[in-house]
Amino acid sequence: MPLHPQAEAMRARRAAAGTPPLYTRTLAEARAADLADLRAATGTGEQVHSVREFTIDGPGGPLTLRHYLPKAAIDEPAGPGLLYLYGGGWALGSLETSDPICRALANATGAAVLAVGYRHAPEHRFPAAVHDCWAALDWIARHAADLRLDPARLAVGGDSAGGNLAAALTLLARERGGPAILHQLLIYPNTDHRVPRETPAGQPVAGPEGGFARGGEAAPAGRAGEAGEGHAGGRGDGQVPAGQPGAEPAGSFARGGEAAPAGQVGEAGEVPAGQPGAEPAGSFARGGEAAPAGRAGGAGAGPDGEDPALFNRHSVAWYWAHYLAGPGDAENPLASPLRAADHRGLPAATVVTAEYDPLCAEGEEYAEALRGAGVAVELRRYAGMPHGFFAMPALLDDGRAAQLFAAERLVAAYGAGREARR
Repeated sequence: MPLHPQAEAMRARRAAAGTPPLYTRTLAEARAADLADLRAATGTGEQVHSVREFTIDGPGGPLTLRHYLPKAAIDEPAGPGLLYLYGGGWALGSLETSDPICRALANATGAAVLAVGYRHAPEHRFPAAVHDCWAALDWIARHAADLRLDPARLAVGGDSAGGNLAAALTLLARERGGPAILHQLLIYPNTDHRVPRETPAGQPVAGPEGGFARGGEAAPAGRAGEAGEGHAGGRGDGQVPAGQPGAEPAGSFARGGEAAPAGQVGEAGEVPAGQPGAEPAGSFARGGEAAPAGRAGGAGAGPDGEDPALFNRHSVAWYWAHYLAGPGDAENPLASPLRAADHRGLPAATVVTAEYDPLCAEGEEYAEALRGAGVAVELRRYAGMPHGFFAMPALLDDGRAAQLFAAERLVAAYGAGREARR
């Protein structure tokens, strides 16, 4: 279907204002603009019972955790919890950008939500963010009693790069034998650096100078200002000795090892009919045309087929180039979860994708890989929606609908987990 009218209105406002894409700005400018845009699109956030912050020891220094309790009282001595990881291409985002989402999910699920302020690229490249998120998950599981959490009902989730990190945590938890993760909530996640990044015209998408394109090839220089700040200098990836919190496991996940083959591909997930904005993967859009995953373009598409007023393939290349320290990193399943040799034994998953999102295809491929490995998956694509819509309920009705859908899936998982303990 065409870009949803609400999304088109948002796109038109950006185009009329001459708002430059984030990938044409310095990192400092992009970070400030990202926070301002999300605040405008999410509103002030819902009132919850309480929000508190505290710090824990992380592999690269103190980490800030933010703990949300829902407005309605939790009527269990030990309730469920969600570790939510914000998006922003591993370079942008913060506890502030995910604050409205965390508040909404806490209230809608009646569960505690925790978020962690992980280190950002390019100051701290892969796998620093993975290490930090793992340290947070490990700490939460070990201190579940203090947090009044049921360690058997812990979920992980995130949007975009946060979804990538959540998927990485499930692989690590399986490799290390815990902590137990009940469910994974993946909102338009990055899952594979290898997914083709070509425009409909077949032109390669430029990345920042010195960055890495798909397959680890050096990307051509991008638009002026794309490289951003902080590209020069050390990796700052926060590697830690084996056995320490946040340390990278040996074996299949080790840096510099052999490339892991792509996961198995199974059936596409089906979506219940009649849901607001939801479209089953591979279904037909309005007018009888097949709805392809991750449509490019839009009313303002340029000669390369990409619309600078929307998150596009240039955006994807820009973020990856900031995150990865070298082409070998793209082979690591902790950066590209779709490349894991085996997806068996991973937690049940909810995967949300958006039709007008360059990450749509890889998100749906990951859902298919999980399903093919015997993992219970529910995949829902929102027709006519762009990347980022989940964080924009103040502007896009489907943003709120998707948040409620995610909450419903978490509630069902928490309920099943409670019954399993009886």
